[in-house]
Amino acid sequence: MQKDLLKYPRRVFRRKIIRKIGRFVIRLLTDFSIEGEDNFPDNGPYIMAGNHVAAMEVLLMALFSPHQVEILGAGDIPLDPNLAPFANLHGYIPINRGSVDQKALNQAVNVLNKGGVVGIFPEGGIWSRNIKQAKIGVSWISQRSKAPVLPIGFIGMHGSLKDMLRFKKPTVKLRVGKILSYDSLFYDLSEKPKKEQLQEAADKIMEAIKCLLPIEKSQPETRIDGVSLEPLWYQYFCDDGKFEFDFENKDELSMVLRHPVIMDVFTRNLKLPMRALSGFNKKVNQNAMILSITAICNYLNENPGFLIYRFGTDLGRSMENGLRNYLVELNKTQGKGKIKVQISEFA
Repeated sequence: MQKDLLKYPRRVFRRKIIRKIGRFVIRLLTDFSIEGEDNFPDNGPYIMAGNHVAAMEVLLMALFSPHQVEILGAGDIPLDPNLAPFANLHGYIPINRGSVDQKALNQAVNVLNKGGVVGIFPEGGIWSRNIKQAKIGVSWISQRSKAPVLPIGFIGMHGSLKDMLRFKKPTVKLRVGKILSYDSLFYDLSEKPKKEQLQEAADKIMEAIKCLLPIEKSQPETRIDGVSLEPLWYQYFCDDGKFEFDFENKDELSMVLRHPVIMDVFTRNLKLPMRALSGFNKKVNQNAMILSITAICNYLNENPGFLIYRFGTDLGRSMENGLRNYLVELNKTQGKGKIKVQISEFA
Protein backbone atom coordinates (compact mmCIF):
# COMPACT_ATOMS: atom_id res chain seq x y z
CA MET A 1 0.00 0.00 0.00
CA GLN A 2 2.92 2.37 0.61
CA LYS A 3 3.45 2.98 -3.11
CA ASP A 4 -0.11 4.33 -3.34
CA LEU A 5 0.42 6.94 -0.61
CA LEU A 6 1.17 10.54 -1.46
CA LYS A 7 4.29 12.37 -0.47
CA TYR A 8 3.24 15.27 1.76
CA PRO A 9 3.98 18.08 1.48
CA ARG A 10 4.66 17.95 -2.25
CA ARG A 11 5.30 20.45 -5.06
CA VAL A 12 6.13 22.95 -2.32
CA PHE A 13 7.91 25.60 -4.40
CA ARG A 14 5.47 25.28 -7.30
CA ARG A 15 2.45 25.65 -5.02
CA LYS A 16 3.94 28.70 -3.30
CA ILE A 17 4.26 30.40 -6.67
CA ILE A 18 0.76 29.31 -7.69
CA ARG A 19 -0.70 30.66 -4.45
CA LYS A 20 1.10 34.00 -4.73
CA ILE A 21 0.10 34.56 -8.35
CA GLY A 22 -3.37 33.08 -7.89
CA ARG A 23 -4.23 35.28 -4.92
CA PHE A 24 -3.12 38.37 -6.84
CA VAL A 25 -5.25 37.40 -9.86
CA ILE A 26 -8.33 36.61 -7.74
CA ARG A 27 -8.13 39.91 -5.90
CA LEU A 28 -7.54 41.75 -9.18
CA LEU A 29 -10.38 40.19 -11.16
CA THR A 30 -13.02 39.71 -8.43
CA ASP A 31 -14.45 41.61 -5.51
CA PHE A 32 -13.11 39.05 -3.05
CA SER A 33 -13.46 38.91 0.72
CA ILE A 34 -12.83 36.34 3.42
CA GLU A 35 -14.64 36.17 6.76
CA GLY A 36 -13.64 34.18 9.82
CA GLU A 37 -10.01 33.84 8.81
CA ASP A 38 -9.09 33.49 12.51
CA ASN A 39 -10.99 30.19 12.55
CA PHE A 40 -8.27 28.49 10.53
CA PRO A 41 -6.28 26.21 12.89
CA ASP A 42 -2.65 27.09 13.48
CA ASN A 43 -1.62 23.77 11.96
CA GLY A 44 -2.95 20.45 10.70
CA PRO A 45 -4.29 17.92 10.64
CA TYR A 46 -7.74 19.09 9.61
CA ILE A 47 -10.22 18.65 6.78
CA MET A 48 -11.54 21.67 4.87
CA ALA A 49 -15.11 20.95 3.74
CA GLY A 50 -17.15 23.32 1.59
CA ASN A 51 -20.25 23.65 -0.54
CA HIS A 52 -19.86 23.11 -4.27
CA VAL A 53 -21.75 24.62 -7.20
CA ALA A 54 -18.91 25.58 -9.56
CA ALA A 55 -15.20 25.20 -10.26
CA MET A 56 -14.38 28.44 -8.46
CA GLU A 57 -14.55 26.88 -4.97
CA VAL A 58 -11.65 24.59 -5.85
CA LEU A 59 -9.47 27.57 -6.80
CA LEU A 60 -10.32 29.48 -3.64
CA MET A 61 -9.77 26.47 -1.38
CA ALA A 62 -6.32 25.83 -2.85
CA LEU A 63 -5.26 29.48 -2.93
CA PHE A 64 -6.53 30.86 0.38
CA SER A 65 -5.93 28.03 2.82
CA PRO A 66 -3.08 29.10 5.10
CA HIS A 67 -1.62 25.60 4.76
CA GLN A 68 -0.86 23.40 1.78
CA VAL A 69 -4.07 21.52 1.01
CA GLU A 70 -4.56 18.26 -0.86
CA ILE A 71 -7.96 18.47 -2.57
CA LEU A 72 -10.00 15.44 -3.54
CA GLY A 73 -11.34 15.90 -7.07
CA ALA A 74 -13.20 14.00 -9.75
CA GLY A 75 -11.35 10.93 -10.97
CA ASP A 76 -14.28 9.21 -12.68
CA ILE A 77 -14.66 11.79 -15.47
CA PRO A 78 -12.21 14.18 -17.16
CA LEU A 79 -11.97 17.51 -15.36
CA ASP A 80 -13.79 20.62 -16.51
CA PRO A 81 -11.60 22.05 -19.30
CA ASN A 82 -11.61 25.44 -17.54
CA LEU A 83 -10.18 23.91 -14.36
CA ALA A 84 -7.95 21.14 -15.73
CA PRO A 85 -4.80 23.26 -16.37
CA PHE A 86 -4.82 24.59 -12.80
CA ALA A 87 -5.68 21.22 -11.25
CA ASN A 88 -2.93 19.39 -13.12
CA LEU A 89 -0.36 22.07 -12.31
CA HIS A 90 -1.28 22.20 -8.63
CA GLY A 91 -2.02 18.49 -8.21
CA TYR A 92 -4.96 16.82 -6.46
CA ILE A 93 -6.18 13.44 -5.24
CA PRO A 94 -8.43 11.91 -7.93
CA ILE A 95 -11.34 9.93 -6.51
CA ASN A 96 -13.70 7.68 -8.43
CA ARG A 97 -17.11 8.83 -7.31
CA GLY A 98 -19.93 6.32 -7.27
CA SER A 99 -17.70 3.59 -5.86
CA VAL A 100 -15.67 3.04 -2.70
CA ASP A 101 -12.31 4.36 -3.90
CA GLN A 102 -10.14 2.93 -1.14
CA LYS A 103 -6.91 4.20 -2.69
CA ALA A 104 -8.03 7.86 -2.77
CA LEU A 105 -9.55 7.69 0.71
CA ASN A 106 -6.40 6.13 2.15
CA GLN A 107 -4.29 8.82 0.46
CA ALA A 108 -6.38 11.48 2.19
CA VAL A 109 -6.06 9.74 5.56
CA ASN A 110 -2.30 9.44 5.07
CA VAL A 111 -2.00 13.19 4.44
CA LEU A 112 -3.87 13.85 7.69
CA ASN A 113 -1.76 11.33 9.60
CA LYS A 114 1.26 13.37 8.50
CA GLY A 115 -0.27 16.52 9.99
CA GLY A 116 -1.51 17.79 6.64
CA VAL A 117 -4.70 19.37 5.35
CA VAL A 118 -7.26 17.75 3.07
CA GLY A 119 -9.88 19.63 1.06
CA ILE A 120 -13.17 18.00 0.14
CA PHE A 121 -16.61 18.95 -1.15
CA PRO A 122 -19.01 16.65 0.73
CA GLU A 123 -21.85 17.02 -1.80
CA GLY A 124 -19.66 15.22 -4.31
CA GLY A 125 -20.29 17.33 -7.41
CA ILE A 126 -21.95 20.34 -9.02
CA TRP A 127 -24.97 18.87 -10.80
CA SER A 128 -27.34 21.14 -8.83
CA ARG A 129 -27.10 24.64 -7.36
CA ASN A 130 -29.26 23.61 -4.42
CA ILE A 131 -27.57 22.20 -1.31
CA LYS A 132 -27.38 18.43 -1.67
CA GLN A 133 -27.05 15.72 0.97
CA ALA A 134 -23.45 15.05 1.91
CA LYS A 135 -21.79 11.82 0.81
CA ILE A 136 -20.10 9.82 3.55
CA GLY A 137 -16.55 10.17 2.25
CA VAL A 138 -15.86 13.23 4.41
CA SER A 139 -16.98 11.50 7.63
CA TRP A 140 -15.17 8.27 6.69
CA ILE A 141 -11.91 10.21 6.37
CA SER A 142 -12.52 12.06 9.65
CA GLN A 143 -13.40 8.87 11.51
CA ARG A 144 -10.41 6.97 10.18
CA SER A 145 -7.91 9.78 10.87
CA LYS A 146 -9.61 11.33 13.96
CA ALA A 147 -9.11 14.69 12.20
CA PRO A 148 -11.45 17.66 12.85
CA VAL A 149 -13.43 19.28 10.05
CA LEU A 150 -13.37 22.99 9.18
CA PRO A 151 -16.61 24.06 7.42
CA ILE A 152 -16.24 26.60 4.63
CA GLY A 153 -19.03 28.57 2.97
CA PHE A 154 -18.35 29.68 -0.61
CA ILE A 155 -20.67 32.51 -1.65
CA GLY A 156 -21.29 33.97 -5.12
CA MET A 157 -19.66 31.09 -6.96
CA HIS A 158 -22.14 30.30 -9.72
CA GLY A 159 -20.87 31.81 -12.99
CA SER A 160 -18.09 33.68 -11.19
CA LEU A 161 -15.22 32.02 -13.05
CA LYS A 162 -16.72 32.94 -16.44
CA ASP A 163 -17.40 36.48 -15.23
CA MET A 164 -13.86 36.75 -13.93
CA LEU A 165 -12.39 35.64 -17.26
CA ARG A 166 -14.59 38.24 -18.97
CA PHE A 167 -13.33 40.96 -16.60
CA LYS A 168 -16.78 41.49 -15.05
CA LYS A 169 -15.36 41.38 -11.50
CA PRO A 170 -17.90 39.18 -9.69
CA THR A 171 -18.41 39.42 -5.94
CA VAL A 172 -17.17 36.25 -4.22
CA LYS A 173 -16.78 35.48 -0.56
CA LEU A 174 -15.14 32.75 1.51
CA ARG A 175 -16.70 32.33 4.96
CA VAL A 176 -14.79 30.17 7.47
CA GLY A 177 -16.77 28.47 10.24
CA LYS A 178 -15.83 27.05 13.62
CA ILE A 179 -13.84 23.81 13.67
CA LEU A 180 -15.84 20.63 14.25
CA SER A 181 -13.89 18.24 16.46
CA TYR A 182 -13.91 14.51 15.91
CA ASP A 183 -15.71 14.04 19.24
CA SER A 184 -18.45 16.52 18.33
CA LEU A 185 -19.12 14.65 15.10
CA PHE A 186 -19.22 11.12 16.50
CA TYR A 187 -19.87 11.38 20.26
CA ASP A 188 -23.51 10.20 20.17
CA LEU A 189 -23.30 7.70 17.31
CA SER A 190 -21.36 4.74 18.72
CA GLU A 191 -24.42 2.51 19.14
CA LYS A 192 -25.57 2.93 15.54
CA PRO A 193 -24.56 0.86 12.49
CA LYS A 194 -21.40 2.12 10.78
CA LYS A 195 -23.14 3.49 7.70
CA GLU A 196 -25.63 5.42 9.82
CA GLN A 197 -22.79 6.83 11.91
CA LEU A 198 -21.02 8.07 8.81
CA GLN A 199 -24.14 9.57 7.22
CA GLU A 200 -25.20 11.39 10.39
CA ALA A 201 -21.70 12.79 10.87
CA ALA A 202 -21.63 13.88 7.22
CA ASP A 203 -25.03 15.54 7.69
CA LYS A 204 -23.67 17.46 10.70
CA ILE A 205 -20.79 18.72 8.55
CA MET A 206 -23.16 19.75 5.74
CA GLU A 207 -25.43 21.55 8.20
CA ALA A 208 -22.46 23.53 9.53
CA ILE A 209 -21.57 24.51 5.96
CA LYS A 210 -25.18 25.46 5.21
CA CYS A 211 -25.24 27.78 8.23
CA LEU A 212 -22.44 29.80 6.62
CA LEU A 213 -24.43 30.45 3.45
CA PRO A 214 -27.07 33.11 2.79
CA ILE A 215 -30.63 31.83 2.95
CA GLU A 216 -31.82 31.28 -0.59
CA LYS A 217 -35.10 29.98 -1.84
CA SER A 218 -34.67 26.46 -3.18
CA GLN A 219 -35.59 26.02 -6.80
CA PRO A 220 -38.80 24.12 -7.60
CA GLU A 221 -38.26 20.44 -8.25
CA THR A 222 -39.49 20.95 -11.83
CA ARG A 223 -36.54 23.23 -12.64
CA ILE A 224 -32.75 23.00 -12.40
CA ASP A 225 -30.80 26.23 -12.79
CA GLY A 226 -33.80 27.75 -14.53
CA VAL A 227 -34.17 24.86 -17.00
CA SER A 228 -37.50 23.05 -17.07
CA LEU A 229 -37.62 19.37 -16.23
CA GLU A 230 -41.09 18.91 -17.72
CA PRO A 231 -41.42 15.81 -19.95
CA LEU A 232 -40.24 15.97 -23.54
CA TRP A 233 -41.97 14.53 -26.60
CA TYR A 234 -40.18 11.91 -28.71
CA GLN A 235 -41.30 11.64 -32.33
CA TYR A 236 -40.19 10.37 -35.71
CA PHE A 237 -41.19 11.50 -39.18
CA CYS A 238 -41.46 9.33 -42.29
CA ASP A 239 -43.41 9.27 -45.55
CA ASP A 240 -46.50 8.01 -43.73
CA GLY A 241 -46.57 10.90 -41.29
CA LYS A 242 -45.55 11.76 -37.72
CA PHE A 243 -45.50 9.17 -34.94
CA GLU A 244 -44.70 9.31 -31.25
CA PHE A 245 -42.18 6.97 -29.70
CA ASP A 246 -43.74 4.96 -26.89
CA PHE A 247 -41.37 3.52 -24.31
CA GLU A 248 -40.97 3.26 -20.56
CA ASN A 249 -39.10 5.86 -18.48
CA LYS A 250 -39.62 8.69 -20.97
CA ASP A 251 -40.01 11.21 -18.15
CA GLU A 252 -36.76 10.13 -16.51
CA LEU A 253 -34.98 10.35 -19.87
CA SER A 254 -36.31 13.91 -20.16
CA MET A 255 -34.61 14.73 -16.87
CA VAL A 256 -31.28 13.62 -18.30
CA LEU A 257 -31.61 15.49 -21.58
CA ARG A 258 -32.83 18.72 -19.97
CA HIS A 259 -30.19 18.67 -17.22
CA PRO A 260 -27.64 21.41 -18.06
CA VAL A 261 -24.75 20.05 -15.99
CA ILE A 262 -25.14 16.41 -17.03
CA MET A 263 -25.35 17.30 -20.71
CA ASP A 264 -22.36 19.61 -20.31
CA VAL A 265 -20.36 16.72 -18.82
CA PHE A 266 -21.28 14.49 -21.78
CA THR A 267 -20.34 17.23 -24.25
CA ARG A 268 -17.31 19.05 -22.79
CA ASN A 269 -15.78 16.72 -20.21
CA LEU A 270 -16.36 13.39 -21.97
CA LYS A 271 -16.45 14.79 -25.54
CA LEU A 272 -19.23 12.43 -26.62
CA PRO A 273 -20.88 13.05 -30.01
CA MET A 274 -23.83 15.09 -28.73
CA ARG A 275 -24.70 17.18 -31.80
CA ALA A 276 -28.10 15.50 -32.24
CA LEU A 277 -28.93 16.45 -28.63
CA SER A 278 -27.66 20.03 -28.79
CA GLY A 279 -31.18 21.45 -28.84
CA PHE A 280 -34.85 20.56 -28.95
CA ASN A 281 -37.63 21.11 -31.51
CA LYS A 282 -35.44 20.28 -34.49
CA LYS A 283 -35.55 17.32 -36.84
CA VAL A 284 -32.31 15.37 -37.00
CA ASN A 285 -31.09 12.35 -38.89
CA GLN A 286 -32.13 9.12 -37.22
CA ASN A 287 -28.57 7.74 -37.36
CA ALA A 288 -27.18 10.87 -35.70
CA MET A 289 -29.59 10.42 -32.80
CA ILE A 290 -28.69 6.73 -32.52
CA LEU A 291 -25.01 7.73 -32.41
CA SER A 292 -25.56 10.18 -29.55
CA ILE A 293 -27.74 7.92 -27.40
CA THR A 294 -25.44 4.93 -28.04
CA ALA A 295 -22.43 6.98 -26.92
CA ILE A 296 -24.14 7.80 -23.60
CA CYS A 297 -25.19 4.18 -23.06
CA ASN A 298 -21.67 2.94 -23.80
CA TYR A 299 -20.27 5.39 -21.29
CA LEU A 300 -22.74 4.17 -18.66
CA ASN A 301 -21.50 0.63 -19.34
CA GLU A 302 -18.02 1.82 -18.40
CA ASN A 303 -19.16 3.94 -15.46
CA PRO A 304 -22.42 2.39 -14.18
CA GLY A 305 -22.49 4.55 -11.07
CA PHE A 306 -22.54 7.86 -12.97
CA LEU A 307 -26.28 8.58 -12.71
CA ILE A 308 -26.90 6.53 -9.56
CA TYR A 309 -24.23 8.49 -7.65
CA ARG A 310 -25.85 11.80 -8.57
CA PHE A 311 -29.55 10.99 -8.41
CA GLY A 312 -29.90 7.92 -6.19
CA THR A 313 -30.37 4.27 -7.10
CA ASP A 314 -34.01 4.28 -8.19
CA LEU A 315 -34.01 7.49 -10.21
CA GLY A 316 -30.55 6.86 -11.65
CA ARG A 317 -31.55 3.43 -12.93
CA SER A 318 -34.81 4.78 -14.36
CA MET A 319 -32.85 7.47 -16.21
CA GLU A 320 -30.52 4.85 -17.67
CA ASN A 321 -33.49 2.62 -18.59
CA GLY A 322 -35.05 5.56 -20.41
CA LEU A 323 -31.91 6.00 -22.49
CA ARG A 324 -31.71 2.32 -23.35
CA ASN A 325 -35.43 2.01 -24.09
CA TYR A 326 -35.29 5.00 -26.42
CA LEU A 327 -32.32 3.45 -28.20
CA VAL A 328 -34.30 0.23 -28.72
CA GLU A 329 -37.17 2.19 -30.29
CA LEU A 330 -34.79 4.17 -32.49
CA ASN A 331 -33.23 0.96 -33.78
CA LYS A 332 -36.68 -0.39 -34.66
CA THR A 333 -37.01 2.37 -37.25
CA GLN A 334 -33.95 1.09 -39.13
CA GLY A 335 -34.88 -0.12 -42.60
CA LYS A 336 -38.10 1.93 -42.77
CA GLY A 337 -36.68 4.38 -45.27
CA LYS A 338 -35.64 7.96 -44.67
CA ILE A 339 -36.45 8.78 -41.04
CA LYS A 340 -36.09 12.03 -39.13
CA VAL A 341 -36.46 12.15 -35.36
CA GLN A 342 -37.26 15.02 -33.08
CA ILE A 343 -37.25 15.64 -29.35
CA SER A 344 -39.72 18.44 -28.66
CA GLU A 345 -40.58 20.58 -25.68
CA PHE A 346 -44.21 20.66 -26.80
CA ALA A 347 -46.51 18.11 -28.39
